Amino acid sequence: MYTKIDKNGDIEVKRPLSKAGDKVVLQAEMNMRLGIAACSVSESDCNSRKCTPIRIVVAD
Repeated sequence: MYTKIDKNGDIEVKRPLSKAGDKVVLQAEMNMRLGIAACSVSESDCNSRKCTPIRIVVAD
């Protein structure tokens, strides 16, 4: 999703700038814990108001 915050601090959830199949690769430099949350989609244009799957791969 693409979250836009205006100068008054108002938050608006917009259509994502990413496309299906895009990815983010993170590399931990130390032991860590990672939390992943699915934002509500029924109140915004994110994912055309539909829940879609995500793929998470943890590699050593």
